[in-house]
Amino acid sequence: MRRWFVTFFGAVSALVLFSAVPAAGASSSANSWATRPHATAVHLKTATTLTFGVLFGGPFESHHFTISASGGNKLTVSTEDCCTQGDHWGVFVNDLKGGFTVGAADRNKGNCGTGSITAFTGSASIGSFSSPFSGTARAQVVYCSGVDIFGASMTVKFVYNGPTLVVTQDT
Repeated sequence: MRRWFVTFFGAVSALVLFSAVPAAGASSSANSWATRPHATAVHLKTATTLTFGVLFGGPFESHHFTISASGGNKLTVSTEDCCTQGDHWGVFVNDLKGGFTVGAADRNKGNCGTGSITAFTGSASIGSFSSPFSGTARAQVVYCSGVDIFGASMTVKFVYNGPTLVVTQDT
């Protein structure tokens, strides 16, 4: 089980955000976002991003993730193909809001990507300003269609516009 926990609070968040922005009139390329090393977990101003590399052994395999988020209102999950262009990966997100209550409905979203190896596509989002998401969700990543060469690799990206995002890849 892989567990990633990303959270920024109060002064620490302000320190991280303001240390990345040069003072007015300053031109420090060493302090720009472009020169910072890429990380698996990134907190950029108002969004927290986590990425996972996933290996599929066959076309009927699926991978599951448990997501816990707070402090924001929108979660987006998207996919990117790796290595051999043309595999279309699907992602389905369920917010678990209804729980076991009779008559309550969970919000579910799903989409398949385009097979791109240079961009994240096939995004599925839950939550908005008028209907915010904060809590627990589940995501499932599947193979939709493509070139059918396995083991096949892909990347799944989780973006939440709040400070706290915990994603666990279930085994």
